[in-house]
Amino acid sequence: VEGQYEKQNEREKKTPGLTKSSRAVIKASLLQSPPITARELCVFVGLLIARAILPNKEKIENHWKTIMYHTGLKCIAASGNPVVQRSKKTPSLGQPRFYGVPACLT
Repeated sequence: VEGQYEKQNEREKKTPGLTKSSRAVIKASLLQSPPITARELCVFVGLLIARAILPNKEKIENHWKTIMYHTGLKCIAASGNPVVQRSKKTPSLGQPRFYGVPACLT
């Protein structure tokens, strides 16, 4: 309660128009919050363990890559892989085609 009250005091000093709550109002709002269940705690610990075992090192922007295949080569799109999407514009025989492939497949 004291920590939140001090934060509100600091915010009010920075921005004078803000109103701060009293200690009793802050305590009442904290008591109204639902308690943490055992299931929520187990899920939280499980996610922490999973992140420790296999952390996300790759950026989300690298999830999809654009890969170029030459039309003369047999590629994974020719085998009917539903993950690979062909470009709508069909190039002539000598031009390359572009496919969006998830990075985990490359």
